[in-house]
Amino acid sequence: MLGERLNTKAKNAEFDEKVKKYAASELVMAQTIARDYKTWDPSTIEDRARKLGPQLAKVWDFDNPSRV
Repeated sequence: MLGERLNTKAKNAEFDEKVKKYAASELVMAQTIARDYKTWDPSTIEDRARKLGPQLAKVWDFDNPSRV
């Protein structure tokens, strides 16, 4: 999610260090983690999954032939 340059720097760092890299990422998806979450635990992971679910369903809408 970070791209090679930032991912190399972040590697296995704790969330409080990684979130700085997410904020600097070119990817909106990474930036939203930095903006929306102060911790990364089961409840925040579940929250993120609930938010991403509807978006992923649109992207992977195989019932819509124009998207396949």
